[in-house]
Amino acid sequence: MNGKITISRTTSNREPDFIRLRIEDDSSGVNFLDIRMSLENFAKVITGFGYIDCEFELYAQNVGMTSESKTEIVPLKDKYFATDEQRQEALKPFEIDGWKARQSDIKNHHNYSNEGIKVVFTRFV
Repeated sequence: MNGKITISRTTSNREPDFIRLRIEDDSSGVNFLDIRMSLENFAKVITGFGYIDCEFELYAQNVGMTSESKTEIVPLKDKYFATDEQRQEALKPFEIDGWKARQSDIKNHHNYSNEGIKVVFTRFV
């Protein structure tokens, strides 16, 4: 499999500076490994030390899959005054076969038209 790696330094007033390494899968576009370590430990790693402590999160759910997306017009009466429950109910007929709505679209008034609400749906196959 092919992917990309990103190394960044994070500076904060609330916590010590740290280095973050992210690895992305090219097929799915998913950041599946997020590594965090101190500046001191990062310096040790890049100068040849091994078995250095770090923290990491693994998000392997969609690795190796391909991301698909489509845009649908979701009909919804009273778009401007609909409740969250009504919005979610309107999305249900479109969220089949693994398709998931981009939740921010359903509340974005820029996506509203006379026909309904323009919503982007994605899935991994």
